[in-house]
Amino acid sequence: TAHFSTNDHRLKTPVGSTVQAFTIFMVMQQTTIGQSGNRRFFSQSQSAPTVNELRVDASGNVQATAGQLTTVFSESTDLILVTMLFNGTSSIIRKDGVQVFSGDLGGANNIGLNLGKYFDNSLGINSPFFKCPELALYNSNKTADFTEIEGYFNDYYGIY
Repeated sequence: TAHFSTNDHRLKTPVGSTVQAFTIFMVMQQTTIGQSGNRRFFSQSQSAPTVNELRVDASGNVQATAGQLTTVFSESTDLILVTMLFNGTSSIIRKDGVQVFSGDLGGANNIGLNLGKYFDNSLGINSPFFKCPELALYNSNKTADFTEIEGYFNDYYGIY
């Protein structure tokens, strides 16, 4: 389990560039809510004009973007499964097996994956305090497999 328990915790993964469509399954649990500033659960690992990210803002809104920012649910300390298909205007976000967003997240391609604190320290964008026991990234549209993959994570972790 990756445990992000200070502002500057970060895990840069060896994921290379990924063209949309790509799918992320992320089991996660915030350990502290109500923190100040915009904090990144994950984002790109290098500079880009637009980004793929999941973040929480200072108001407690969990937001996703690939160039078009949208609020998808409120933060909590529950263990959750977040499923994200980044696919331009046909993007989908699910929480605990239930779709919470369908539409345009933007068309930015993934240029690496950074968990926790934003890659550019000079911007001061910190990590939320959270645990991530499992993360799966597919460089394809896995909507046909959502139920099966989410079922695996739910059975293993007892999420919902």
